[in-house]
Amino acid sequence: MPDPTTTTVVDVLVTTDGTAQITVNDQTHELRASDVDTARRRSVAHIATTVATPAGGPVLAEVVDPDGSWHLLIHPDGTIGEAPERTDSQTPGVPTVTAGGDQSPPVATPSPASLDGDPTAAPAAAAPRPVTAGQDRSPRPTARDLLADSPAPPIARARQGWRGALVRSLHLPLAPGAAELAARADEAAAQAQLAGPITVMVVNPKGGVGKTTSTLALAAALGVARGGGVLAWDNNETRGTMALRSADAGHGGDVRTLLAAAPALTSTAGRAGDLDGHVHHQAGVRFDVLPSEADPTGTGIVDADDFAALHQLLTRFYRIVLVDTGNNIRATNWQAAARATTQLVITTTVREDSGASAAWMLDALAESEHAHLLSTAVTLLHDPSPKTPERLRRRLAGHFAAVTGDTDGTRTIRLPYEPSLAAGGRIDHDALSAAGQRAWLRAAAAVVTSARRGPETAESTRAR
Repeated sequence: MPDPTTTTVVDVLVTTDGTAQITVNDQTHELRASDVDTARRRSVAHIATTVATPAGGPVLAEVVDPDGSWHLLIHPDGTIGEAPERTDSQTPGVPTVTAGGDQSPPVATPSPASLDGDPTAAPAAAAPRPVTAGQDRSPRPTARDLLADSPAPPIARARQGWRGALVRSLHLPLAPGAAELAARADEAAAQAQLAGPITVMVVNPKGGVGKTTSTLALAAALGVARGGGVLAWDNNETRGTMALRSADAGHGGDVRTLLAAAPALTSTAGRAGDLDGHVHHQAGVRFDVLPSEADPTGTGIVDADDFAALHQLLTRFYRIVLVDTGNNIRATNWQAAARATTQLVITTTVREDSGASAAWMLDALAESEHAHLLSTAVTLLHDPSPKTPERLRRRLAGHFAAVTGDTDGTRTIRLPYEPSLAAGGRIDHDALSAAGQRAWLRAAAAVVTSARRGPETAESTRAR
């Protein structure tokens, strides 16, 4: 890249797929990242190293990204500073938003007059007029009326993207951009109050399609958002893999030990802390795991009665119970889980065989006592590789959206390919890409929103 001059302007274009094009003196360098935020950070580092450092000082960067357009100074050490004065009406250091970008105003700052009690800041309230005998009295205002008139709190300042960087470095009062507002909305949806404990059943009769991955990743997203009260339960008939893909508390507890302790725990003396010898806490992501039987010599099978006993116990102590199912939809514990389910989650990789297996299962459910679960079901589509066929993804998404009545597409979630999950080891929420964490938050929001709405009754589903 040629040496810049003091008048050099670096043009940066960041697109939604994580691609950044950096142009200096008509020469373009392209960077590829997994998401927009990573592309922004890598662009700043590249400009600092290859442009600002040879220049011996900050250079002006004209940036266009999904949040708008920005005029930034990038220093050799990678810090972001205020842009120089411009000849047009742009305020120095404040972003100009392009057509279609977010146009959220800066966070309002109260005037000094409104803080020091200056009587000129607002007109004084008029004195109440005396009421004479015989006149109608207005209803006496209550504390509820006072609270209803309270001003809305200001929008919190941006924490992500260029807006967040400018808030941190320059203390500019910038509101979040469109992408950050959407993420905050999903976080609020995932945190929403529930009317009671809910049971989320993760299903697909084919193995290796992401059931355990989905159960644990959803539990992590919900645990982080809600601060706890979440359990991931491996409801395989014999032995599943959830214990291998989560943190081990070291005590050997599993469904068998909990079943043995269930009578004492369901008594009036049962305490939440007594579960600690049976479930495995996942530190940092605030959920617990109940693995299937760990004893390799065990010959028992979890049946419908076992499931019912465990479910009664677990919904006493957890707000959200996510059930990882086996591959046999005719198994009694599978059917018992379906009868207890509040929210159905269909998971599949974007492959013909995986999608066809899930579609066959939904056909069977539609003709069963569980048909009502389809009306609010959430579908998770996992990209099995970095280059997943887009045509197949759209075909599968369209089919499952039609079967579940997802007319606006909010319950059909794409999960990007994650290299950290490819080896089949322990699932670490922090190791997921920013795009992956965002997708799982969207999925968690869809699950809670759908569970709060509740499925149609079986009768209404059959009538339709």
